[in-house]
Parts: sequence; C-alpha cells; structure tokens
Amino acid sequence: MTELKTAEATTEGSEQALSSPLLLSAVKLAVASIPGAVHAGLSVRSEDHRLVSAAVTDELILRCDDAERELGQGPCADKAWDGLPLVIADTATDDRWPAYSRRLAANGVASALVTRVNHGRRTVAALTLYAEKPDAFDAGDVALASALADHASVALASDQLEQHLRIAVETRQLIGQAVGILMERHKLDADSAFELLVRASQRGSVKLRDIAARVVKAGPDSLGERDPDRT
Repeated sequence: MTELKTAEATTEGSEQALSSPLLLSAVKLAVASIPGAVHAGLSVRSEDHRLVSAAVTDELILRCDDAERELGQGPCADKAWDGLPLVIADTATDDRWPAYSRRLAANGVASALVTRVNHGRRTVAALTLYAEKPDAFDAGDVALASALADHASVALASDQLEQHLRIAVETRQLIGQAVGILMERHKLDADSAFELLVRASQRGSVKLRDIAARVVKAGPDSLGERDPDRT
C-alpha cells in the first residue's frame, strides 16, 4: 500500500491544504477497499474556486491535480463537478480530456475513478482513485467509491469544523494582541482600542483579522490613525 504523505510532501507550485488525520484515513481507506486502486486523493474547492488537494496518498496525486489546474481540463475542472462519478478506463485512449489523460499516462496512471463527495445536496469535494493498469475499475467499484465518498464527507465536515474553530481562536488572540498594542500606544481602554481597529477595517474594507495582523506585525502607526481624540 502507498505510504500516506502530509502537507509537507507537496511538490513545488501545488495547491494543498493541511491534511488532518481524518482526511488521510479517508483516502487510505479508499485505496485499501477498492482492488486495483494504488493512489487516492481528495480535492476540494477554495473560496476563490481553486482546486485544492486536501488529502493525498503520495506526490503522484499532487502531480495529477497540478495537471488538471494547469491544463484547465479534467473530471474536476468543471466548477459544478458535473459528470461525476465517472471512470477513465484507459488514459492512453481516453479522448474526453486528451492533454490531461496524456499527463496521467506520463505519470504511470492507466485508469482513474472519480466520484462526488456530497454534503447534503451540495457537492463539496471529489474523491479520485488511480490505478496502474487500464480497465481497473468496474461498476461495483464505482458503487463502493460512492459509499466511501460518504465516509469522506463526514471526515471533511469534521475537519472543516476543526479548522474553523482553530481560526476563530487564532483570530481572537490576534485581535487581542492588536488591542493591547493600541492601548499601550494611545493610552486607551480596551473598548476604544477595539473601535480603532473596527474603524480601520471599515475605512479600508479590510477584514478585522487582517487589520489586527497588520498592527501586530508593523506596529500601531500602520493604522494611519492620528490622536484618537481628534478622529
């Protein structure tokens, strides 16, 4: 079985999110459960619609995902995830995405199976399995992959919740640091210092977290505020 890699195993230029143990276990289970599958990856879309490799079994998945992004073609290139699930029976002869299939073949992939990962009625990711032999996947494998996608959906939802909670805690800490810096610099109480951050955020249409990060990194004068009593 292919050894699982974490985010540190990314190739240069790859778009990869930090993988959690839950997501890694989901792709590992897919390889272990479907005969012929040698590699597997879970792809999600970022807020700006970029395709991001959320969990992979090895760097080959990253190269395949990079090819899809670079070429703008492949089963996950459509932002609506239309056409899934599907099977590429033979990358040497598939003509739906010729350049993409050639890139897969060049990386030793002879066939692939791609299925949706749904959350409720919304498709949130794609689970892709790769084989080193053509015609490696049949209808039964497609059905099993779809069932495994449900498992991946649970893992993905849990991982995203964990990330959101972590970001919320980090944001609160960051804003607290910025407030403390402004309190010291302008001799303000906590409420007034926070109001400075809010005003700067609104004035520049910048997220409050980013304003706080600017203050922490560059200092209180980076806000461009003069004496608060005269603003």
